[in-house]
Amino acid sequence: ANDPAKLAQQLKLRAARIQTLAQHMRSVETALSPAAVTAAFDARDALRRKHAEAKRLRAATFPEGLLAGTGSTEWKTLWEAARAFSQEKAYPQQSYPHVGEDAQCVLCQQGLDHEASQRLEQFEAFIASATEQELREAKALFNESAKAFSQLVVRPDSVVEAVKELRLDNEAIADQVETTLGAIEERRKQVAD
Repeated sequence: ANDPAKLAQQLKLRAARIQTLAQHMRSVETALSPAAVTAAFDARDALRRKHAEAKRLRAATFPEGLLAGTGSTEWKTLWEAARAFSQEKAYPQQSYPHVGEDAQCVLCQQGLDHEASQRLEQFEAFIASATEQELREAKALFNESAKAFSQLVVRPDSVVEAVKELRLDNEAIADQVETTLGAIEERRKQVAD
C-alpha cells in the first residue's frame, strides 16, 4: 500500500480514464451539436420535399389504369431486379429495357408490342430522372444521419466505470457529469425520434 511506484501507476491509469471520459463527452457533444442536429433535420426536410416531388412526377408520368403502387419503392426494387436479369442473363449486349423487335418482357416473357415497349421506356425515363436520383441521394443522406444518432452510445461501459471512479474522488463533479450525460442522452433520443 506504501509502494510509490504502484501508487504512481494507479494514478496514471486513473488520469487516463478521466481523460478518456472527457474526450468521450466532447465527442458526443460534437455529435449532437446544434450544427449536427440542424443538418439532420435539414436532411429529413429535404427527403420529405423529394418524396413529394417524386410523387408528383409519378402522377404525371404514369397514366391511369396501371396497377396500384406502380412507381413505389417496392416497384422500383422489382424494376431494378428485372434490369439485373436483363443485363446479366437475358439481353447482356442490350441496354435496359430492351424493346427491340425480338424483345420479350423479362418478367412475363411475352413479346412486346408497341404500347408495352413505350411503357417500358417511360418507366426507365422515370427511374433515370433527376428527381428520382435526387430522392435516392436524399434518402441515403437522411438514413446516414438517422443511423448516426440512433447508434450513438452516450453511456458506454467505460464511461459508467469512469464516472464511478470519479465519484470516489469528487462526488459533486461526478453528479455534474451524470447530469450532463443525462441531458445529452435526452437530446439524442429527441433527435433520433
